[in-house]
Amino acid sequence: MRTAEIRQIAEMTAEKVVEKIADESIELLTAAEVSAKTGIAERTLHNNRYLGVGIPFVKHGKMVRYRKADVAKYIREHTVKPCRDR
Repeated sequence: MRTAEIRQIAEMTAEKVVEKIADESIELLTAAEVSAKTGIAERTLHNNRYLGVGIPFVKHGKMVRYRKADVAKYIREHTVKPCRDR
């Protein structure tokens, strides 16, 4: 592959990454919305933020929001699949 071709592929990939990040950053949820979707109490979400654990969040001043993609990732990572190999 030529250097120009590699550079073009890299630029195309970078553009797609930026577009994906921009799309995800628009989809913000409130703590109440996250609580309704996950069943995690709003107080637990607050405590988790204080402790630095749980779902990543965005904070601007006093406003706290959760990216929809982070909530989905958290659910995926905490899904337990039953195992009956015995």
